Formats: sequence, structure tokens, C-alpha cells
Amino acid sequence: MNFRYPQGVSEEGIEIKLEAALATYGVTIAKGGHGKLPHYVPADDPLVKTLLAVYEKHTGLKGHEQSIGGGTYGRLLERGVAYGAMFPDSIDTMHQANEFIALDDLFRATAIYADAMYELLK
Repeated sequence: MNFRYPQGVSEEGIEIKLEAALATYGVTIAKGGHGKLPHYVPADDPLVKTLLAVYEKHTGLKGHEQSIGGGTYGRLLERGVAYGAMFPDSIDTMHQANEFIALDDLFRATAIYADAMYELLK
């Protein structure tokens, strides 16, 4: 099994709860593979605040941080975050067959990325 867990939950805590729950059925567990600590950058970090402000400026929507279960390129940097092009009114085909993005969303995302880079670099 592949377990993804959020900030505040530990690999050891999951293991203890699993062992307790499965012991009733005579099932034991063995850890294999590798574990990765959750990657988290708080909402009050200047990077996140800037990215959310740019998003709000361009969309008129309230920006909010989001935790996801998957691994992202954001974890490559100590304070890195994923900052994607998925808008609330978009069709979600991410990581699916025939994945696509509407041109309007691509243009809107490009403007947001350019403005975010400008704000972060000044």
C-alpha cells in the first residue's frame, strides 16, 4: 500500500494504528520501500502570500492554500509550492487520458505566472 499523509501525521503513528487495527484479524504488516516526510509551506509564508495575492488580482477569486496527497515538484525546494493552472470552472483532465487545457485557461495562467515572477523578483 502507498500511504500519503498530511502535515501533523507521522509515519510511525500510521503504523501503530494499522498494527492495532489489523491485529484483531491476525494480520501483520511489514514496511518496505521508502518514506517521504510531508512537504508543507504555511499560508503566512511571504512566497505563498504573494502567489495568492497575484491569483486573486487576476481572477477576482479568493485564493487559498491547499494540501494535496500527491508528490509535486514543489518539494524540490525548501519553500517550494505547486502553483498550477487549474481554475474552479475548468474541466479537470489532469493526469488522465487525453489531458488538455483550454486556451483561455492557458493564457490566464501564463499571465498569472508572469505577474507572480515579477512580484517575487522585485
